Amino acid sequence: MIATTSRPAPVANSSDHPVLRSLLSRPYPAVMGVLNVTPDSFSDGGQFMTPDRALAQARRMVADGADIIDVGAESTRPYGSQPISADEELKRLKPVLASVVSLGVPVSIDSLKSVVVEWALDTGATIANDVWGLQRDPDMAALLAARDVPIIVMHNRDNVDPDIDIMKDIVAFFERSLEIAAKAGISRDISCSILASALARPLNKA
Repeated sequence: MIATTSRPAPVANSSDHPVLRSLLSRPYPAVMGVLNVTPDSFSDGGQFMTPDRALAQARRMVADGADIIDVGAESTRPYGSQPISADEELKRLKPVLASVVSLGVPVSIDSLKSVVVEWALDTGATIANDVWGLQRDPDMAALLAARDVPIIVMHNRDNVDPDIDIMKDIVAFFERSLEIAAKAGISRDISCSILASALARPLNKA
């Protein structure tokens, strides 16, 4: 439910982004509280589907010290999650997101769909969390470049392969993500800071 993020050295342009400036200026790790408004996430699927339960959980995590609330409406559990449409994802988010934003801590939107991320940013989210590292939706990188917001990029795979070197796979994946970001005009300093900090994959993220 709550996960820590590793702490990178501050980067040159972090002061241009109030959310990054605040998080990176602290001498201790940031804490991300994960709110799944899904019926099928492996960690807590179905517990927070109603707006009142979702908001109560977000408040509880803030009271417990969460620095960021990460809201997701589509399960991305490894090797078994069922894709949903953007319309369904928005249907789950719309009764919840604005109320979570009103709690006053930075909110990240966990989605691999640019149309969902765009709506969430318009609604007050300040960080984009793409579990496919800008590599699934061809419009995602351009949107985030235009909005100039902090980005979390996650490593992902479609299938388990016990024969690969997973560390090499991760490095190659993030190199592709950085290349996509650069071609879209996303600041190298900002994209590198997010990759380095990792806003590391939450332990129970689904």
